[in-house]
Order: sequence, then C-alpha cells, then structure tokens
Amino acid sequence: NAKAPTVFYEVWPKPLTTTGPRTFLADVIRVSGGRNLVDDPGADWPTVSIEKMVARNPDVILTGQKASYTAWLSGTRPAWRSVAAVKSRQVYLIPNEDHFVRPGPRVLDAIRWLSKTLNTPTSQK
Repeated sequence: NAKAPTVFYEVWPKPLTTTGPRTFLADVIRVSGGRNLVDDPGADWPTVSIEKMVARNPDVILTGQKASYTAWLSGTRPAWRSVAAVKSRQVYLIPNEDHFVRPGPRVLDAIRWLSKTLNTPTSQK
C-alpha cells in the first residue's frame, strides 16, 4: 500500500540495525498497516547508515530501548532532525518488545498496539 506509513524499526542502535523484508518483524509491520522502510532483500537484519535512513525519511520510528527513544526525540544527531518521524514526533518506545520479537500468541498484542499507533491521527495521540 503506497499510502501506508513507512516504518523504521530500530533493532539495535550501534551499529544501526533494522529488520529486512523477509523477517517476522516486517510481517508484523505490514499486517499492522505499515510499510517496512528497508525493503532490500539482501539481508534479514541489515545495518544501515544514518545517511541511508535519513534519505529514506521514515514516517514512524519504533524502538524497544529507552535510551534510543530519548536520543531520537532529542535529535542527538543533527541529521535526525530532518527525518519526518522526528519532526512529527512519531517516534515510539515499544511497550513490550518481547511481543514484537518472539513469534507466539502475544504477537496479536503487538499487532493491535502497532495498528492503533499507525492509524490514530497525530492530533489524537
């Protein structure tokens, strides 16, 4: 869906690692109504440069790490300030990352949370 928001899921901050298109996390993002930012089929857990991530300009950033969440929102790296997700405050600390990263029945909780997050207008969050 071309209108679906692009989602950058930060798996690990250093080096900046995300989820590739063939992973369980990419499926969670897709089922929840988003588009995974990294759709290159080369790696399941690709590292991406800040420049590449900024150039792709995600609408939403997800992280399970409090320090990363704070860093994204504060614009610790000047380049981050130009990213749509940072400018619109669409950076989210995942409430229970285990629900996202462990395939099992609680993945439904992750999908519900992410669907609500992606589909609630910014003014109502």
